[in-house]
Amino acid sequence: MLLYLQLGLTFLRPHSALNGKVPIPINELNKYETMPAKWAKLIELAQIHTIENQKHKSNVLKEAA
Repeated sequence: MLLYLQLGLTFLRPHSALNGKVPIPINELNKYETMPAKWAKLIELAQIHTIENQKHKSNVLKEAA
């Protein structure tokens, strides 16, 4: 989750050096116009990512046992 929040802090805002574009576009955020909506979606994506990682680690541990 922290990864997405760190990315959001730097990469959600357009930069003048990039002609008003964001440095790394996140396709899932394109349909949201306001910054609060983008942040909410970014947090949701971070939660999904965290849950998927936990499930994967759990499965790896089960297979190793």
